[in-house]
Amino acid sequence: QTRYVSNTRVIRGKAAIAESYRARFASPEKMGHLTLVELEVEPMGSSDALAFGVVRLIRQADVFNGVFTVHLRHVDGAWLMISDHTSG
Repeated sequence: QTRYVSNTRVIRGKAAIAESYRARFASPEKMGHLTLVELEVEPMGSSDALAFGVVRLIRQADVFNGVFTVHLRHVDGAWLMISDHTSG
């Protein structure tokens, strides 16, 4: 039940999120260069954590600056993204 929140949109489910990314970043030029800074990870018990940071995406047509909060959960030996909220 992964959730991605950006601007005024909420997208739910891995397949829907992947399709949204494919549509927005169909080529390396559209994908650009992503930099994460000021990354903080705060454990919340043994199986959950929150990651906070600043994101900068430089693309051919524009530059996006924003902040993000990601909820991570440890499941079957892997850390999975449960929720990503990005705003700029």
